[in-house]
Amino acid sequence: MQVCFLSVCLVLTGCSTRVRQTNLYGNYIASYPFGKEELTLNRDDTFVQTVAVNGQAAAVSRGSWRFDSVHSQVKFYGLMRVADGFGQLRDDWRTIPPEPTGALPAELLWFRVELGGGDYTYVKQ
Repeated sequence: MQVCFLSVCLVLTGCSTRVRQTNLYGNYIASYPFGKEELTLNRDDTFVQTVAVNGQAAAVSRGSWRFDSVHSQVKFYGLMRVADGFGQLRDDWRTIPPEPTGALPAELLWFRVELGGGDYTYVKQ
């Protein structure tokens, strides 16, 4: 009985928990059918995004990010939007909108930090 209870507790704690901001700093990778994206979240609330699309020159963006701990979301300012929501490359993927470029949910899944949770997830390396 105790072994079963302990196993259930370990599974529940490893599946999904909220992330602290200190867990977010570092390098992430997102893989697409059309290329790859690297995202680095720095301690000074800045980021560097490098997008490599198959057959095209890589693009780099720099901007800032903020962590909303209440909703466990990372909000970005200056992030290129690469995928269109349907698994395809956006035509304007190199364009950086002037407004905030979105928020990604942050989760700790099986002791690994992930951003996004959609079809293409940023996985911390």
